[in-house]
Amino acid sequence: MKKYFIILLSIICFVLLEAQEKEDRRALNLTIKNYGIGIGHSARINGIRINLSDSNLKAVNGINLTFWAPKTTGNPNSTINGLAVGLVRTYAETVNGISLGPGVSGGSLNGIHTGILGAGAEDNITGIGLGGLGIGAGSDMTGIFLSGLGMGCGENLTGIGIGGLGAGAGGNVNGILLGGLGAGCGENMNGIAMALLGAGCAEDYQGLVISGLGAGSGENFTGIGVSGLGLGSGNNYTGLAISGVGFGAGNKFTGLGVSGFAAGAGKSMTGGVLSLGMIETPLLKGLATTSYMNVDEFRGISIAIFNRIDELHGLEVGVINYAGNNSGIFKVLPGLNLHL
Repeated sequence: MKKYFIILLSIICFVLLEAQEKEDRRALNLTIKNYGIGIGHSARINGIRINLSDSNLKAVNGINLTFWAPKTTGNPNSTINGLAVGLVRTYAETVNGISLGPGVSGGSLNGIHTGILGAGAEDNITGIGLGGLGIGAGSDMTGIFLSGLGMGCGENLTGIGIGGLGAGAGGNVNGILLGGLGAGCGENMNGIAMALLGAGCAEDYQGLVISGLGAGSGENFTGIGVSGLGLGSGNNYTGLAISGVGFGAGNKFTGLGVSGFAAGAGKSMTGGVLSLGMIETPLLKGLATTSYMNVDEFRGISIAIFNRIDELHGLEVGVINYAGNNSGIFKVLPGLNLHL
């Protein structure tokens, strides 16, 4: 019986400790057809893989546990499907599922990823990401991302991005972007951006932007802008503009604008404009109220302490009202001036 028992035990050990493939020479695989537990540099495991420092990783379907950072960010074509836990840092080229640890990184991360210090991907992150200090991706980020310091991606952000100091994307943003100091993107912004200091985008902005100091877009702005100091767009601004100091557009402003000091546009303003200091633009159509109105052509009603309008088609109300296209004593009148 003892003899048969030893033979049976040998067979079981042979099955459990399968002949190691060349890629698994530094691994102990307690597996049957790759199902079970792998200890060391196991290449492929369906179950649990435990290693001091990841190397030789190809595919894990289940749980991957490492105790130290990988010597390199190698492991090409490696995939973890399931739970990846790194007591220092976990790394795989693709992680699908949940990754946890002080540091989380990979080529692409899909799922829920939490790094006490930081989380990042060389390519894309999709899902939910939390980084104690920072979180970012070299390409796109899609989902919800929160970081204590900075959050950003090299290309497009779709979803919600929050950075304690700054948040941004090198390409487009479609969603919500919040940065303690700055928030912005290198191309187009569609959604909501908020920042204590500055917020904006290099090209077109559509949505809501709120900034403590400055906000704007390099090209067109469509929506609502609120800024403590300055607000504007490099080309056209359409919508609502509220600024503590000034707002403007490089070309046309259309909508309702409120400014604590100055408002203007390079070509024209249409709608309602209120500025405590001054309004200056070549053409203004609508209703405007300010201390000093300086407009080449005005069509509508202007209420100001001093109205200086070269070509008036409407009504001036103020202490001094100049209408350059009136003749004689009607060029300058107190109280009211009119030209239809």
